[in-house]
Order: sequence, then C-alpha cells, then structure tokens
Amino acid sequence: MLTTSEDLQQAYKWDKPRADTFLKDKLAGALEGHLGKGDYRPWDIVDFRKKLNTDEPWIGFEFETGFDDRKEYQKFVNFLWKNINYVAMDREGTGDYPIELAFAPMEMSKVQAGESTLLRTVKYIHKAKLTPALNPTTYTRRDVGIHAGISTPKWNKLSHNAQYTIVKRMAALLDNLDDAQKTELYGRHKLYWGTANRKGKYVELKQFKAIPTVKHVEKVIRVTCQCVKLLDMLIDDANFSPDRTQVYKFLSSTADTF
Repeated sequence: MLTTSEDLQQAYKWDKPRADTFLKDKLAGALEGHLGKGDYRPWDIVDFRKKLNTDEPWIGFEFETGFDDRKEYQKFVNFLWKNINYVAMDREGTGDYPIELAFAPMEMSKVQAGESTLLRTVKYIHKAKLTPALNPTTYTRRDVGIHAGISTPKWNKLSHNAQYTIVKRMAALLDNLDDAQKTELYGRHKLYWGTANRKGKYVELKQFKAIPTVKHVEKVIRVTCQCVKLLDMLIDDANFSPDRTQVYKFLSSTADTF
C-alpha cells in the first residue's frame, strides 16, 4: 500500500479514523482507475533514512505497465495494496487501465538477494496469470519503461555541481553502447529520455523497456546494480573513461571492477 495508518498519524498529526478513511478512499479510487500523479509519495510521509542502512547504496524502481481488462487491473491493485509496502500508483503506462508503480528504495544488498519489490510484483503477474497490455500501445505511442533511482554514500556527499558532472559522464558511457548492446541490456535501443540524469537526491536511470517478464526484470536489476558500482568508480576517478566494449562487458557481468 501507499503507507500505513500509523505513518500518516505521525507525519500529519491525524487521528486514526482520518488516516484509516484516507487509505480506504485511496484504495477505492485506485480500483476505479482514479490515480493521481505525484500527489502522495511514501518518502514524503516516511523518513527512509530511519528505515534503511545509510551506509549502503539504495535502489528504487519505477515500473510502467497496465491492463486492458478491468478485473485483472483490480486484482493487480489489490495485490499491491495488500502485499507491497510503500508503493505509489500513478495513471501512466499502457492499455485501458494504465498504471505506473513507484516503489520505495531498498538497500542494494537486498535487491541483489532477490528481495526487490519490483521482482516480487512481476513474479505475481505470472503466478496470477495476468495479461498486461501490449507495450507500446496506441495509448502511449512509445514503449514505456522501468526506471531505477540509485544513490550511494559517496554520491550523497557530493555537491550539486559535482553530481551533475558525474551524471553527465555516466550518461555518456551508457549512451555509447551500440544498438545491439542496448537492446540486449536495456530491452530497447531507442532511448526517448536518455539514460542517466540527476533527479533530486539520486541518479535516475531511464533506459530500460518495461517488459513484464521475470527474466527481463532480473536483467534490469543486474544492470542497475552494475550501474551503481559504475557510479562510484566515476566518483573515485575523474579520469576514469572505459571504452564501449569495456562498459558492455562490465554491465553484462556481476564483477566489481573492470
């Protein structure tokens, strides 16, 4: 669900009936497809610095998808509300009932251990035999994506100007792969919004296509974790500039160094 009643009471000084009613109304609206865009975010309500290990890199995913069947969409929303803690839902994606999920960040070690809420969600889609809408569809005209927000302790210590410099270098490396390499690692070679950019307190990776299969999502997770390592390498060495083949091999692996 978006957040808990207790979290709302603490964040906004609401009483329990008001918090419970708010969550009940949010679920009812979501089931009808009435999804806002960024109106409430779990991380605006909850201080995740108190929930997560700040000495580890963090990863948070966004997943754009959707359904053409109303009952399947509602089954999916109910699963998220009951089983996935701290997820925001927006009306953006594919099909007659589009939905974009913004999952709360997790420590990278948990993501690597297979505990990602994105992976759990895609596994449910297959277990429940749901059929997401085609990507792309006439609703979007372009294929929609999986985005990853990443940060590391080293990144968090940089000035804003230094962060912009690092992201520019990182984007250049990720953009430089050839079309075949991009398709293999990202699921697409047409990158409508580029690869990496600085967004608030984290780096947003936007290169992945939203293919709702376990195999693809596991690849997205592996490549994202390699991007986290790459980020710190760029921070550590201002002259670090691997070539295309080196970047491709590194992103394709689980190695810690080039």
